[in-house]
Amino acid sequence: PVITGKNLYAPSIVYNGCWNVYTGGWRDSNQGNDKIYLNTSNTNELSSFNESLPVEMVNGGTQYTHACDPSVVKRSSNFWVMAFT
Repeated sequence: PVITGKNLYAPSIVYNGCWNVYTGGWRDSNQGNDKIYLNTSNTNELSSFNESLPVEMVNGGTQYTHACDPSVVKRSSNFWVMAFT
């Protein structure tokens, strides 16, 4: 796998000069709720992800809020849409 975590799934892959991969799930087993994460490639090659690249939390919420199963679409250079459960 090119992106690692305890329980990451439901990838949504978008090209934006590099590859953005949005995943849902748990990155750490003790975090308590699902969150959506973004990992970006360091080149325009989809296989160029590096496990040491930081994973950013896109959204999360409180202990009782679960956000997962992202589906991301780039509509224009500055307009993106994300649907999630």
